[in-house]
Amino acid sequence: KLYGDRIPSEGTGRKRRYPEEAVAVFQEIRSGSRRGRRPARGATAGARTAKGTDRALARRIERIESMQSELSKQLDAVVKLLKKPLQVTIRPE
Repeated sequence: KLYGDRIPSEGTGRKRRYPEEAVAVFQEIRSGSRRGRRPARGATAGARTAKGTDRALARRIERIESMQSELSKQLDAVVKLLKKPLQVTIRPE
């Protein structure tokens, strides 16, 4: 967002593509910046991030458990079908 006007690109969002000449601009921007990430401001910034991550993780776990339950039901149905006797009909030619 900070350097979007300096970097040549085509498209928007996830479909944005950069031509070869954009590499030189990226290198120039990188050489002018400091290494590493900025520290969070105060303890509450980290706590907010952790809480948001915890909620997202909890939702993801719920979805996984729901999918696991559905797969378990499907597997039970397959096992039930496999336990049934197999009927074969042979037709004389």
